[in-house]
Amino acid sequence: MTVKNETYCTIKIETEVSLRDYFAAKAMQGLISACNSEGIWTGCGDKKMNDNMAITAYMVADSMLKARWEK
Repeated sequence: MTVKNETYCTIKIETEVSLRDYFAAKAMQGLISACNSEGIWTGCGDKKMNDNMAITAYMVADSMLKARWEK
């Protein structure tokens, strides 16, 4: 499926979600919810901040996968 993102570009959405993507999505939910509490992520909504949150979400997902296989 292809979706037109009004702000940036046209993006292709994959229909399959990997376990890494799932974990990153869950981490992203937590990061976004922290935007309005305690000022952990100041500047939420800013493109650079959004990019940093996405990178952080995948770093958390990678750590979760590593921990999963090391138990």
